[in-house]
Formats: sequence, structure tokens, C-alpha cells
Amino acid sequence: MQENDLLLDVQDLRTYFFLDGGRVLKAVDGVSFKVHRGETLGIVGESGSGKSVTARSILRVVEAPGKIVGGKILFEGQDLLTLSNMEKIRGKRISMVFQDPGAALDPLFTVGSQYVETITANIKSTHQQAIDRAIKSMKAVGVPDPTSALHQYPMEFSAGMIQRLMIGLAISCDPSLILADEPTTTLGVTIQAQILRTLANTQKELCMAMILITHDFGVISQMADDIMVMYGGKCMEYSDKNTMLVKPRHPYTLGLIHSVPSIEKETISRLKEIPGFPPDMLNLPPGCPFAPRCERAKEQCHIEVPPLEEIENKHWIACYYPY
Repeated sequence: MQENDLLLDVQDLRTYFFLDGGRVLKAVDGVSFKVHRGETLGIVGESGSGKSVTARSILRVVEAPGKIVGGKILFEGQDLLTLSNMEKIRGKRISMVFQDPGAALDPLFTVGSQYVETITANIKSTHQQAIDRAIKSMKAVGVPDPTSALHQYPMEFSAGMIQRLMIGLAISCDPSLILADEPTTTLGVTIQAQILRTLANTQKELCMAMILITHDFGVISQMADDIMVMYGGKCMEYSDKNTMLVKPRHPYTLGLIHSVPSIEKETISRLKEIPGFPPDMLNLPPGCPFAPRCERAKEQCHIEVPPLEEIENKHWIACYYPY
């Protein structure tokens, strides 16, 4: 991938939540990554690892008492953190598919009115042009009867169809980058597969870049070009997909991979779970945040935070004792 294909370059991003009593929750603490045009970055990790806050930081929609306190978010070479507002970015150039599709659409307004409002707010167009664009977007994500859907309310659709409508809304203004935050978490297995195919096909047809956030390594292995593993607000491992799947080095990455059932094995064996629980983000342990759960941890791991280092070509890891 050529450097001139670089779309998003996040450098040392830090997003903290300042709570009562002087407490500070470091939700994202020094994370860096890149996204190239037309490619997918998968961000994977357990709940509370900082994945969603990372995505919200890119769009600058972190809710109070959260605040981006450091780093750079370079989108097409421009640092988004220096902009006085994000009106020309949100929706038009970067869009987001939120985790809970049912809460993303207003139940009091028709789907069509919400599409038209989004489109006309971001693209200079007549009402009819916005309608035409809405129908085109719905067709792209497999909504069976877009013309009828325009006049229906969100409650008239299934959860899977609402998620399709949300993806259609996200692509309606032809963004360069889509942030998909756990887009299939609340859906059944069959619908999950359909939504993932819809995302992949739409991205390929429109040549968009995507950041796909999930806790499921199986999903990431199907969809991503590059993978970043997060834990305790930090990046644990970062590389291209093939390297990550064939030669994972961080103990936490191994734990995530081994917790995914394999359809290639002829016999069913008990999945290997990661011992312990995710850290309390308000009371992170000293040293590596994963050390209390890590079978390879030594004294150094409990004292010093391991730096993220490039151990091989474009393979980064934060671990003193990798595999």
C-alpha cells in the first residue's frame, strides 16, 4: 500500500474521562494506527478495552465528562482536532454505524424523512434528489422495497433490516471512511452473516475505507486487512491480518484467537478461556494492564508498562515476553 493512499493517521490518541473526586479513567491511552483508502482496519478486544471510545474520538463525539487530551487525528492530512467544528466531516466524509441500531433512528419520524434530512444537511440537493439518493443507498444494502421503506417508521422493521437501513444511511453521502461499531452484536447468527456481507460488498463497490470494531476475532478474521488488538485502553498488538492470524505474538491476542471455535476441526473441544476479568479502568494495575491475567508475566510486567515496538516489518507489539 502506497503512502499516498493513506486516509487516516491516528497518532498517540488519548481520551480520558474526568470523574468526580479527581478520578481519571484513561479510556484511550496513547493509541496509534493508520487506515488506507479502500481497506479495513479491525479493532478487537473485550468490553471496556477502549474500542468504541477510539471511534467516537475520531468523529469527536465523545460524551462528557470525556475529553480528548492528546494526540493527532490526521484525516486526508488534516488534523481533525484542530477544526473549530466537524460539520463538513461528520456524515459526509466520515460516517458511523452505531452499536444499537434501534436507538439510532428516531421512532417518531419516517425513515425517508431521516434519510432526506441527513442527505440535505451534507450535500447540496433538492428534496427529490435526496429521495433518489436515499433509494439508491437502500438498494445498495439490500432493502427489498426502498420506495415503500421511505414512508415507514423504524418500528415497522426487524432488527436486521434496521441495521441495513443504518448502513444505507451511513453510505448515503458517499463517505471516504465508515466507522462500524459492533454492527452485529444484537443480531442473530444468520442475520449477522448477512449484515457482514452487506458491509463487505458495499465497501468494495464504493471503494470506502472502514474501521470495524468488535470483540469477535472470528468476524475480524473475515473482514479486516489490518488488525489492532486493544486492552485496557492501549494497543497490545498491531499488524496485517495474515501476520496476526499466522504468527500472533502477544499472550492476549493468543487468548482471543483460542477463544473462537474452529469449524475446521473434526472434533469439538472445550474452548480455552482467558483467566480472570478485564481490568477496572479506574484502578488499572501498575505495569502492563494484562499482566494480572497473563501466564507469561514476570516481575517486570507488573512494574513497567511495555512500550509498543515494531518487532518485525509492520508488526507491532507491547509485551516484554512475547511468544
